Amino acid sequence: MSVFSGLTRKTLFSSVSAERRKKEHDCYLKNGSAVLEELLALCDGNCRIPIRYFSAIEIHNAIKYSKCRINLSDVYITGSLDNHLVLVRFNRCRLNNIHRDIAVTAQMSHLKNVLRLVGCCLEFEQLVYEYVEGISSVTSKLEMPFFRGLTKKKLFPSASAEKRKKEYDCYLQNGSCVLEEFLALCDGNCRIPIRYFTAIEIDRAIKHTKSKMELSNVYMVTGSLDNRLVLVRFNNCEFNNIHRDIAITAQMSHLKNVLRLVGCCLEFEEPVMVYEYVEAISLSDLLFKKGNINKKSSLSWGNRLRISNKVASAIVFLHTEFTTPIIHRDLKAQNVIIDEKSGVAKIVDFSLSISLPPGELEVQDRVCGTIWYIAPEHIHQGIITQKTDVYNFGILLFQLLTGKEVCGSVGSDDDVMDRADSKNSKETTDFEEDNSMHRMDSAIPEEIIDIDNLPPNLVDHYIKECNIMDIADPTIFKEHGIEIQQQLKDCLNLSRKCTADKGEDRPYMIHVARELCRIEKGFPLDQN
Repeated sequence: MSVFSGLTRKTLFSSVSAERRKKEHDCYLKNGSAVLEELLALCDGNCRIPIRYFSAIEIHNAIKYSKCRINLSDVYITGSLDNHLVLVRFNRCRLNNIHRDIAVTAQMSHLKNVLRLVGCCLEFEQLVYEYVEGISSVTSKLEMPFFRGLTKKKLFPSASAEKRKKEYDCYLQNGSCVLEEFLALCDGNCRIPIRYFTAIEIDRAIKHTKSKMELSNVYMVTGSLDNRLVLVRFNNCEFNNIHRDIAITAQMSHLKNVLRLVGCCLEFEEPVMVYEYVEAISLSDLLFKKGNINKKSSLSWGNRLRISNKVASAIVFLHTEFTTPIIHRDLKAQNVIIDEKSGVAKIVDFSLSISLPPGELEVQDRVCGTIWYIAPEHIHQGIITQKTDVYNFGILLFQLLTGKEVCGSVGSDDDVMDRADSKNSKETTDFEEDNSMHRMDSAIPEEIIDIDNLPPNLVDHYIKECNIMDIADPTIFKEHGIEIQQQLKDCLNLSRKCTADKGEDRPYMIHVARELCRIEKGFPLDQN
């Protein structure tokens, strides 16, 4: 199993020592909590997980001035969160399985006869419900005797390191337990459409496999789980946010153009993702790998139009169907695979995605992505908007049209990125040893990026020097001729608009998708 980058199977799986189990448990706590946090933040009460996460400080502020409590088997205190009345539940019995209570109630909150769960706090095992008038409500000054000897002062106001450490430990433990309950409850069929697999199950799944598919900073190994083939993904880059990748992919797996996530394993430092099995090849290999015998049949002009159209539709979903727009930031041919049986394009990596703040059109963050794909405003100012993905897509569309890699296409400008790699090798990852295209997964100083010498807009560079029939991939003309010239021009023009230097000059992805639909409708289907 050379796919483990130097780690032998024995190192990864075989040992059952106490030290290994302790390490797995620590990873499970950390990763489980992070995945849950991403899922809750992603859904924000409106998506497939109908609850939100509240911090201990938010709970404290919510009930700070409350004088009303409801005495049931547990204690419910009236509070205010986001200008809405809520009931905050405090658990009296240590034997209660609050994690399962959260998971079950969240899945049943759409029923009128179940008190609707609004969210939870994992730092003290508190549940937050919608407000209802309680029969057993009493009015009094809250001295909170129900905290088993803990006063309000001990519970909330202290900002000591000891208290924060305890809260963080509880968050890890409880977050992981809640996630485990969610996954066990749903088992791939409910509101969280993924399952949980142990390290032992992953080991057995890939025990006899010899198949491996290399993508951008990840690789996928064919395995078998529950007597069905799956793709098991291992991460090569420590800067990838796999927790966010799991959360987003789980919410988009119903789309045909996103590789469906079956489940995950959290017992490694970098979580392992398990996908449905498809016999696939990366779009990068189809476009750029020399001597690829699948290229002619898989990448006819009609198929290229469909690939670009479907990828655009998936990004539109990312921008419009969540509580706030999610920006992919690393859309490229290496992150798209093609189902060799159906020809369907599927996106496989959302690890660099970032959500825009509520009500905001942009956000500033560290510069990350793949050189030659990154929008100018992101490199210069760290600004991320929906137009960041539009720029990425414009480069991808240009590649589909021309069959050319963007790296190394404009003379000596490659030297700029070579210098960046040599000065910052720990923060920059090559996709291939012989490839001058680099991915930046952490902040890199401007003097290393050398902004003044960045390559020009590649689409404009080719437009100035060539006409469309000269720059289009020659493979296209083995099946088609002058009759598709207008479509080629339209696609090139759209690619040019998408890669405009200023974000405000680029169209939104929804307009890009509409234009691609118009172009595709003009293509004669019987010629694919």
